[in-house]
Amino acid sequence: MFNSSAEFNPEPREEAPDRFLNGLTRVDFTVDNHGNICILIPENDAARGWIDQYLYDGDDGPQWFGAGVAIEPRYLPPILDGIEADGLTVDA
Repeated sequence: MFNSSAEFNPEPREEAPDRFLNGLTRVDFTVDNHGNICILIPENDAARGWIDQYLYDGDDGPQWFGAGVAIEPRYLPPILDGIEADGLTVDA
């Protein structure tokens, strides 16, 4: 039930902790493959910065879908190569 007497808190929520690959290495991106579309999810500020820098084409920004960027599977390999070439990690 909705509590109308609850106080509004304008402070942003804390971000979820970074995901870990095999429990040992911090993961910068996670990929959710849904067959016809893949979702590239940035897990931290470095990953969001990478998206801001590399996944813009002119005035068009990336197509956000929830917490990640929607990417056609055929475009994913070169994007992942670029991410890893820049020293970031991916859990695909």
